[in-house]
Amino acid sequence: MHAFVENARRGRIKTAFIRGANPVFDAPDVLRAEEAFQNIPFKVSFANFMDETTAMADVVLPMHSYLEDWGTHIAANHGDEPVLGIQQPLMEPIYKTTRGFGDTLLNMIKANGDSRFAQFDDYYAYLSAAISTLPAEAHHEKESGTALWSAALQRGQIRLKAMRRRFSVNLAKADVTLPGRDERGDFPFHYLPNARLGMWDGRHANIPWLQEAPDQIAKVVWGSWVEMHPKAAKRLGVKNGDFVEVESEQGSLEAQVYIHKGIHPEAVSVPLGQGHSEYGRYAKGRGVNPMKIINPGNEEHTHELAMFGTTVNVRPTGRHEVLVHLGASESQMGRKIVATITADKLRRTEGGKHVA
Repeated sequence: MHAFVENARRGRIKTAFIRGANPVFDAPDVLRAEEAFQNIPFKVSFANFMDETTAMADVVLPMHSYLEDWGTHIAANHGDEPVLGIQQPLMEPIYKTTRGFGDTLLNMIKANGDSRFAQFDDYYAYLSAAISTLPAEAHHEKESGTALWSAALQRGQIRLKAMRRRFSVNLAKADVTLPGRDERGDFPFHYLPNARLGMWDGRHANIPWLQEAPDQIAKVVWGSWVEMHPKAAKRLGVKNGDFVEVESEQGSLEAQVYIHKGIHPEAVSVPLGQGHSEYGRYAKGRGVNPMKIINPGNEEHTHELAMFGTTVNVRPTGRHEVLVHLGASESQMGRKIVATITADKLRRTEGGKHVA
């Protein structure tokens, strides 16, 4: 993210193709991503919906949905052997003006004069040829040629062989120190922007039934909240539904309090997904975007944005509204709906080693 924004700001990016990303929404305010994105002379967005980044594009190419298009997928995290998933359309395209992403790229390559792809009429032809010509040493399937393509369509996947390489590494004990409360000064709480299952990073905020689906922990719907420990809430004098201001060195946001015993007493958490200024009527103007107030900086080893490197202060605003959520109790009232056992009993009985 830092590199993209910096290169755009310095005029090093002349043309940008954006698909499956929304950097204008995702970037912290301190990066000034919107200003940097405007500095790119020609911006093309491959999109299904008008999000913040797409709204700033010079050209918007409306794409088929995943239910209408061909494609391939490999999971970001998998076991020892990766699996190539074959995405197949389940329905005819609804709109005549949309195109498949693969077809669009293929047409662009052919228009650029690359004769290697002239034989393919569409992305389906290219994909079937690519799968059919996979060498036997690249996968675990027994079929080959066109039979491999037919089998891949039936199974929906191809089991690939992992590349085996020897490597050596020296592991040193990591010296990790976290700032204490006194060192955090005016910002005593660790700030944790967390992804919600369903809403994820905000890419699904335009889907009303996912907005209405309760969060798995807080059970809150259609909004944002600040999750904090009962001890922290008592110290601040706030209760569920009270609005608080969460302030970092980069800015502030306001949201309602949700009190939860499962968070650390010196941390507050705000879910990702809300706070859109575009992206349709179900997402626009709803809740807050916690990414906007995080401090700049990258994680030392991965060079990714330091998501949890920000500390904040929390202040009551004096405003209160009923917090809309399902369920009002974290207690089972002695009904043992969810059975529990002690860790000691688990160690003695797990794996068939029963102790009388």
